[in-house]
Amino acid sequence: MNKHNIPERAQKFLIDCIDSLEQLHVLRLLHEARGDAWTIESISQDLRSTPSSVEKRIQDLQARRVLSKEAVAADGAIRYLPYNSEISLAVDETLLFFRHHQYTVIDFIFSKPIAAVQSFANAFRLKKEDS
Repeated sequence: MNKHNIPERAQKFLIDCIDSLEQLHVLRLLHEARGDAWTIESISQDLRSTPSSVEKRIQDLQARRVLSKEAVAADGAIRYLPYNSEISLAVDETLLFFRHHQYTVIDFIFSKPIAAVQSFANAFRLKKEDS
């Protein structure tokens, strides 16, 4: 566990694969409706998002090897098809934790970029010279 009390596998998954709350919600929606076929439009309506944003999230999940390339069929149907069994376990664990600790996961996701930006900014911090 860590300061957020997120299980290690779920924390690593969130760090490596999830950049936004919307991305996690797209994954959650597909995961909860395993086997159902979705379209970009139906996902965007369900999440009250824009089709272009949902399409980007799906592409990101595929690029990060969360969803397999086969998750999006040639006809545009989208299904939950994890990249491999290890990812499947990480998604299961993360979404189970998210179901019971939403605010903890939300806080963790939103704290990630701030830490990265702060680290980047610190690299350029000028030290005061002693007089």
